[in-house]
Amino acid sequence: MRGFALSLCQMKSLKLLISIVLLSQSLVPAFAGATGLAMKSLTVTTAKWSVIAVNTSQGSGGAPLSLTWTVNSGTAYSYFSIINNGTMAVNQFSVSVIQTLISGSGRPNDVSFTLCQNGIWNTVINTCSGSPLLIGNSADLTFALTNISLGTGSELRLQALTKPNIKNQYLTEVSVSVSRNAVRNGIISNS
Repeated sequence: MRGFALSLCQMKSLKLLISIVLLSQSLVPAFAGATGLAMKSLTVTTAKWSVIAVNTSQGSGGAPLSLTWTVNSGTAYSYFSIINNGTMAVNQFSVSVIQTLISGSGRPNDVSFTLCQNGIWNTVINTCSGSPLLIGNSADLTFALTNISLGTGSELRLQALTKPNIKNQYLTEVSVSVSRNAVRNGIISNS
């Protein structure tokens, strides 16, 4: 039997080669076990709080409600609704009024706004079947309705009224705004 002898240099090279082979084998990932994937569908909705003023001749595009007045004799009336077109009930909102002179001189007549509580307006004879409640007028520029419960899709019917003014034609614009404070606190639900 013939002996097998390695030189010191050859032994170091062989040791290095064995180390490289062992190291490369330890870097290969192990694929023992199974991989699982679970999927769950989640739907998230965003709350929207919005209240608008509209009448039957105007759409609900978000622009201010426009009432044009030319009153030659008697008292003039206009009827409109304040509608909750959001996704949450509101308990208060603010109404802003801007009066603009179209023709004539002086300032536009004051316009008052009355809510028909627990009833409906008869627009033919200008009466409320419930309790009429004066909620504000154009001289105030802004007034608030508080402590109400206006659910999604609900509406309040209002009457706008102005006295005779032979010399002027004017425009009344009504805007409604609602803040985050006017809706209930958020609710977290887990399902």
